[in-house]
Amino acid sequence: MATKMINYEIILASVLLSLSFTLISWPVVFVKIFITKSISKEQLQFPIYKFIVMGVLDSASNVLVTIPAALVSGPVNVVVAQSIVLVNVVASFFFLRLRYGIFHVLGLAAVCAGIAVKIYPSFLGKTQGGSWFWILLLFVSNIPMAASNVYKEKYLKDAVSSLLLIIGADTWIIGATDDWCY
Repeated sequence: MATKMINYEIILASVLLSLSFTLISWPVVFVKIFITKSISKEQLQFPIYKFIVMGVLDSASNVLVTIPAALVSGPVNVVVAQSIVLVNVVASFFFLRLRYGIFHVLGLAAVCAGIAVKIYPSFLGKTQGGSWFWILLLFVSNIPMAASNVYKEKYLKDAVSSLLLIIGADTWIIGATDDWCY
C-alpha cells in the first residue's frame, strides 16, 4: 500500500512526524518555563546552533530511512535498523575516544552476524527481502543518526533533564523546517 501512495514517504517523514513531535513537545516546554519555572533563564541561553545541528542530523536520518522502508521487507527493515549499534560504536570510538571491553565487542559481533545472515541472500538476489540498493540506503541512514547521537553525547553530556525537553522541541521544529526543504 505504501508504494502506491504518491509522495507517501515525504508526507510521513516531513510533515506528520515533525508536526506530531512539535505538538507534543512545546506544550510541555511552555508549562515548564512559565508555570513551574523549572527551566531557568541560564538553560534558555544554551546556544541555538547546537539545536540546528541536531535537527539537521536527525531529519536527514529520518528522510533517508523513510524512503527505502516501503521498498524493503519488514524483517530486513528491523534487522538493518539494528546496525545503528555498529555505526554508533565506530563513531564513538573515533570521535569520543571511547574504548570497549571484550563483552561489548562480542555483543557487537553477534549483532553484525545476525545482520549478515539476514541480508546476505538479498545481495545474491535469492530472496524477496528487497534490492541491495535499498538495503544499503537503509544502512546509510544510520550514519547521520549515529553522528547525532555522538554530537548529543559530546555537547549535552552535562545538560539537565529540563534542557533536554527544550532540545526535543527545538530539534523537531528545526527538523520539520529542514524536512520541508527536501
